[in-house]
Amino acid sequence: MEKWQNVNEQYYDEIFLEYAKAALAMDLSHLYLPFLELIPNGGKILDAGCGPGRDTKIFLEKGYEVDAFDLSGEMAKFASEYSGIKVQKNSFTEIDVADVYDGVWCSASLLHIPSENLKEVFSRLSATLKRDGILYASFKLGSFEGVRMGRLFNDMNAGKISNLLPDTAQIINTWQTNDIRKNRENEKWFNIILKNEIRK
Repeated sequence: MEKWQNVNEQYYDEIFLEYAKAALAMDLSHLYLPFLELIPNGGKILDAGCGPGRDTKIFLEKGYEVDAFDLSGEMAKFASEYSGIKVQKNSFTEIDVADVYDGVWCSASLLHIPSENLKEVFSRLSATLKRDGILYASFKLGSFEGVRMGRLFNDMNAGKISNLLPDTAQIINTWQTNDIRKNRENEKWFNIILKNEIRK
Protein backbone atom coordinates (compact mmCIF):
# COMPACT_ATOMS: atom_id res chain seq x y z
CA MET A 1 0.00 0.00 0.00
CA GLU A 2 2.72 2.48 0.95
CA LYS A 3 4.51 1.86 -2.35
CA TRP A 4 1.43 2.74 -4.38
CA GLN A 5 0.62 5.74 -2.22
CA ASN A 6 4.08 7.12 -2.98
CA VAL A 7 3.71 6.41 -6.70
CA ASN A 8 0.28 8.04 -6.86
CA GLU A 9 1.34 11.05 -4.80
CA GLN A 10 4.28 11.71 -7.10
CA TYR A 11 2.18 11.20 -10.23
CA TYR A 12 -0.53 13.67 -9.22
CA ASP A 13 1.98 16.17 -7.85
CA GLU A 14 3.52 16.27 -11.32
CA ILE A 15 0.31 16.56 -13.38
CA PHE A 16 -1.97 18.43 -10.96
CA LEU A 17 -2.49 21.44 -13.24
CA GLU A 18 -3.34 19.33 -16.27
CA TYR A 19 -5.57 17.07 -14.17
CA ALA A 20 -7.29 20.02 -12.50
CA LYS A 21 -8.08 21.66 -15.83
CA ALA A 22 -9.72 18.49 -17.11
CA ALA A 23 -11.58 17.74 -13.88
CA LEU A 24 -12.99 21.23 -13.49
CA ALA A 25 -14.48 21.02 -16.99
CA MET A 26 -16.56 17.97 -16.05
CA ASP A 27 -20.24 18.23 -15.10
CA LEU A 28 -21.07 15.52 -12.56
CA SER A 29 -24.49 16.85 -11.59
CA HIS A 30 -26.03 13.50 -12.60
CA LEU A 31 -23.97 11.88 -9.84
CA TYR A 32 -24.53 14.50 -7.15
CA LEU A 33 -28.30 14.05 -6.99
CA PRO A 34 -28.47 10.35 -5.91
CA PHE A 35 -25.98 11.18 -3.14
CA LEU A 36 -27.22 14.56 -1.96
CA GLU A 37 -30.88 13.51 -1.81
CA LEU A 38 -29.83 11.21 1.06
CA ILE A 39 -27.90 13.92 2.94
CA PRO A 40 -29.77 16.34 5.25
CA ASN A 41 -29.84 19.98 4.20
CA GLY A 42 -26.75 21.71 5.54
CA GLY A 43 -25.25 18.36 6.49
CA LYS A 44 -21.55 17.67 6.86
CA ILE A 45 -19.70 15.98 3.99
CA LEU A 46 -16.18 14.61 3.69
CA ASP A 47 -14.77 14.87 0.16
CA ALA A 48 -12.22 12.07 0.41
CA GLY A 49 -9.56 12.29 -2.27
CA CYS A 50 -10.96 15.57 -3.52
CA GLY A 51 -8.57 16.25 -6.40
CA PRO A 52 -8.71 19.93 -7.44
CA GLY A 53 -11.73 20.65 -5.21
CA ARG A 54 -14.43 20.72 -7.89
CA ASP A 55 -16.99 18.76 -5.86
CA THR A 56 -15.95 20.38 -2.59
CA LYS A 57 -16.79 23.80 -4.00
CA ILE A 58 -20.12 22.67 -5.43
CA PHE A 59 -21.18 21.10 -2.12
CA LEU A 60 -20.22 24.30 -0.29
CA GLU A 61 -22.24 26.38 -2.74
CA LYS A 62 -25.24 24.13 -2.09
CA GLY A 63 -25.04 24.94 1.61
CA TYR A 64 -23.30 21.87 2.98
CA GLU A 65 -20.47 21.93 5.48
CA VAL A 66 -17.44 20.27 3.86
CA ASP A 67 -14.08 18.87 4.89
CA ALA A 68 -11.71 17.64 2.19
CA PHE A 69 -8.35 15.97 1.75
CA ASP A 70 -6.13 14.63 -1.01
CA LEU A 71 -3.01 12.48 -1.06
CA SER A 72 -1.21 14.90 -3.39
CA GLY A 73 0.18 17.95 -1.65
CA GLU A 74 0.07 20.00 -4.85
CA MET A 75 -3.52 18.99 -5.49
CA ALA A 76 -4.49 19.86 -1.91
CA LYS A 77 -2.96 23.34 -2.33
CA PHE A 78 -4.84 23.87 -5.58
CA ALA A 79 -8.09 22.62 -4.03
CA SER A 80 -7.67 24.96 -1.06
CA GLU A 81 -7.38 27.98 -3.35
CA TYR A 82 -10.17 26.85 -5.65
CA SER A 83 -12.71 25.88 -2.98
CA GLY A 84 -11.91 28.54 -0.40
CA ILE A 85 -11.48 26.08 2.47
CA LYS A 86 -8.36 24.47 3.89
CA VAL A 87 -7.87 21.13 2.17
CA GLN A 88 -5.65 18.71 4.08
CA LYS A 89 -2.86 16.61 2.58
CA ASN A 90 -3.81 13.19 3.88
CA SER A 91 -4.21 9.54 2.92
CA PHE A 92 -7.09 7.13 3.43
CA THR A 93 -5.03 5.10 5.91
CA GLU A 94 -4.62 8.17 8.14
CA ILE A 95 -8.33 8.79 8.70
CA ASP A 96 -8.98 8.68 12.45
CA VAL A 97 -12.25 10.48 13.23
CA ALA A 98 -15.58 8.88 14.13
CA ASP A 99 -19.28 9.78 13.92
CA VAL A 100 -18.65 13.16 12.28
CA TYR A 101 -20.11 13.16 8.75
CA ASP A 102 -23.56 12.77 7.23
CA GLY A 103 -21.93 11.76 3.97
CA VAL A 104 -18.59 10.72 2.51
CA TRP A 105 -17.92 11.40 -1.19
CA CYS A 106 -15.23 9.31 -2.94
CA SER A 107 -15.40 10.22 -6.62
CA ALA A 108 -12.73 8.26 -8.52
CA SER A 109 -10.51 8.33 -5.43
CA LEU A 110 -10.50 4.70 -4.24
CA LEU A 111 -9.60 3.19 -7.60
CA HIS A 112 -5.85 3.15 -6.87
CA ILE A 113 -6.18 1.21 -3.60
CA PRO A 114 -5.31 -2.53 -3.68
CA SER A 115 -8.12 -4.95 -2.79
CA GLU A 116 -6.09 -6.22 0.16
CA ASN A 117 -6.33 -2.73 1.71
CA LEU A 118 -9.72 -1.63 0.46
CA LYS A 119 -11.81 -3.29 3.17
CA GLU A 120 -9.79 -1.47 5.84
CA VAL A 121 -10.24 1.83 3.98
CA PHE A 122 -14.00 1.29 3.68
CA SER A 123 -14.09 0.52 7.42
CA ARG A 124 -12.21 3.73 8.22
CA LEU A 125 -14.54 5.77 6.01
CA SER A 126 -17.60 4.07 7.46
CA ALA A 127 -16.44 4.91 10.97
CA THR A 128 -16.36 8.62 10.11
CA LEU A 129 -20.09 8.56 9.36
CA LYS A 130 -22.87 9.40 11.75
CA ARG A 131 -25.62 6.86 12.32
CA ASP A 132 -27.16 5.92 8.96
CA GLY A 133 -24.58 8.06 7.15
CA ILE A 134 -24.12 7.72 3.38
CA LEU A 135 -21.00 6.92 1.34
CA TYR A 136 -20.66 7.31 -2.43
CA ALA A 137 -17.76 5.81 -4.39
CA SER A 138 -16.93 5.36 -8.07
CA PHE A 139 -14.49 3.06 -9.85
CA LYS A 140 -13.73 2.11 -13.42
CA LEU A 141 -16.03 -0.79 -14.27
CA GLY A 142 -14.40 -4.20 -14.58
CA SER A 143 -12.44 -6.82 -12.70
CA PHE A 144 -8.89 -5.80 -13.61
CA GLU A 145 -6.43 -5.09 -10.81
CA GLY A 146 -2.86 -4.25 -11.69
CA VAL A 147 -0.49 -1.68 -13.15
CA ARG A 148 -1.83 0.58 -15.88
CA MET A 149 -0.17 3.82 -17.00
CA GLY A 150 2.38 3.55 -14.21
CA ARG A 151 -0.18 3.33 -11.43
CA LEU A 152 -2.16 0.61 -9.71
CA PHE A 153 -5.77 0.47 -10.88
CA ASN A 154 -8.42 -1.55 -9.08
CA ASP A 155 -11.46 -1.80 -11.35
CA MET A 156 -14.71 -2.77 -9.69
CA ASN A 157 -18.06 -4.47 -10.20
CA ALA A 158 -20.96 -5.48 -7.95
CA GLY A 159 -19.72 -9.01 -7.29
CA LYS A 160 -16.17 -7.96 -6.52
CA ILE A 161 -17.01 -5.10 -4.19
CA SER A 162 -19.42 -7.16 -2.09
CA ASN A 163 -16.42 -9.05 -0.68
CA LEU A 164 -14.56 -5.84 0.21
CA LEU A 165 -17.17 -4.06 2.32
CA PRO A 166 -17.29 -3.95 6.13
CA ASP A 167 -20.16 -5.62 7.97
CA THR A 168 -21.67 -2.22 8.79
CA ALA A 169 -22.10 -1.27 5.12
CA GLN A 170 -25.50 -1.74 3.53
CA ILE A 171 -25.61 -1.36 -0.27
CA ILE A 172 -28.33 1.14 -1.20
CA ASN A 173 -27.68 1.37 -4.93
CA THR A 174 -25.21 0.44 -7.65
CA TRP A 175 -25.29 1.66 -11.24
CA GLN A 176 -23.13 2.14 -14.31
CA THR A 177 -22.36 5.36 -16.15
CA ASN A 178 -20.42 6.31 -19.26
CA ASP A 179 -17.24 8.35 -18.99
CA ILE A 180 -18.14 11.95 -19.86
CA ARG A 181 -14.66 12.88 -21.08
CA LYS A 182 -14.18 13.41 -24.80
CA ASN A 183 -13.01 10.29 -26.67
CA ARG A 184 -13.74 8.11 -23.62
CA GLU A 185 -17.47 7.67 -24.11
CA ASN A 186 -17.08 3.89 -24.37
CA GLU A 187 -15.44 3.61 -20.94
CA LYS A 188 -17.79 2.63 -18.12
CA TRP A 189 -17.83 3.55 -14.44
CA PHE A 190 -19.21 1.60 -11.49
CA ASN A 191 -21.02 3.73 -8.90
CA ILE A 192 -22.12 2.63 -5.45
CA ILE A 193 -23.97 4.19 -2.54
CA LEU A 194 -23.59 2.63 0.89
CA LYS A 195 -25.39 3.28 4.16
CA ASN A 196 -24.13 2.54 7.65
CA GLU A 197 -26.33 0.08 9.47
CA ILE A 198 -27.72 1.45 12.72
CA ARG A 199 -25.07 1.12 15.39
CA LYS A 200 -26.04 -0.52 18.68
